[in-house]
Amino acid sequence: MLPVLPAVVLLLVFLAGPVLWAFHASFTNAALTGRNARSPGWIGFDNYARLLSDPVLPLSLGLTVLFVGGSAILGQNVLGLTIAVLMRKARRPVAAVVGTAVVAAWVLPEIVAAFAAYAYFSRDGTLNQLL
Repeated sequence: MLPVLPAVVLLLVFLAGPVLWAFHASFTNAALTGRNARSPGWIGFDNYARLLSDPVLPLSLGLTVLFVGGSAILGQNVLGLTIAVLMRKARRPVAAVVGTAVVAAWVLPEIVAAFAAYAYFSRDGTLNQLL
């Protein structure tokens, strides 16, 4: 049990902690800006009552299910499996090009985010220009 303890602590801090904080915050009127950002007040179930009475809720839930189904189930599983099967049957140059394209699509967002962060935080970046 002792060797697993650091992993359990990290899971509790970085997974359970934000979930519990979000659950607690859902009972307050916390905001990102303004007076409620500095000192949020306890409002109980008012946020949930407002959520359940919102006429847009069914549309939002439907779009969420559609997105998850289309992205996770169809996009990742079916499309990924199809590409993998086709790559096994393809000639080596075709498989190499397709594999490179798949890995590039997987890595490119992180590279763009890194360049954006560098452009923002560098010595001549946006943040220092604003300051």
